[in-house]
Parts: sequence; C-alpha cells; structure tokens
Amino acid sequence: MEPIVPMVKRYLLLAVLSGLGLGQVAAQQVIPPVKTEYIDSAGTVLLSTAEARFRRETTHTDSVGGVVRDYSMSGKLRSSLSYEHLRKQIYNGITESWFENGQLSSHAEFAHG
Repeated sequence: MEPIVPMVKRYLLLAVLSGLGLGQVAAQQVIPPVKTEYIDSAGTVLLSTAEARFRRETTHTDSVGGVVRDYSMSGKLRSSLSYEHLRKQIYNGITESWFENGQLSSHAEFAHG
C-alpha cells in the first residue's frame, strides 16, 4: 500500500496541471467573422441590397477591436475606420475617407481614442 503523502502530492500535481490547461482555453479570444450590412441613405440597416446606398463590412482584429469599411454599391471604398473597441467606438489607428472619384477626402491617425 502506498503512503498517503506521496499520493496526495500526486493528486495535487494533477489538479494543478489540469487547472493550467483550463486557463489556457479560457484565455483564447473568440474573433467574430466578417459582418456585412447594407445601409440606406437614412443610415438604416437593410435586409438586402434593394434600396441600399452602401455596403459596410466589419472585420474584427480581436474580440473587441476591428476595422469598419464602407463601400459604394459599385464596390469603391468610401471609408475605413480603425477601432480599438467597436461597441464603444474608440478609434485606434488610421481613419480615412474618399470622394466618389477615388481622391482622398480625409486622413486621421488615432492612438487609443
């Protein structure tokens, strides 16, 4: 029969190692897929391309941040906004917009809002 102290140490080591594995799984971020929306002239999100004025694509860079790009219905990039936190609308990075002819309209750089 095995002495109680080594057996307790073995179970304790097993519990610690198991806990480390669970911590790694919990620390992994879940990055949502690219979200595409169609927007009308009033800014309302539509269910289809009918009556849409532009298309908005939201690409997450992590679980809360990402880039929002607006495209004209012909496919031209209208704006690109980089966010540290999308829901709270905290800018981080380069934000640009373009005229319909493709000329740069505005450029701004943000660091943590």
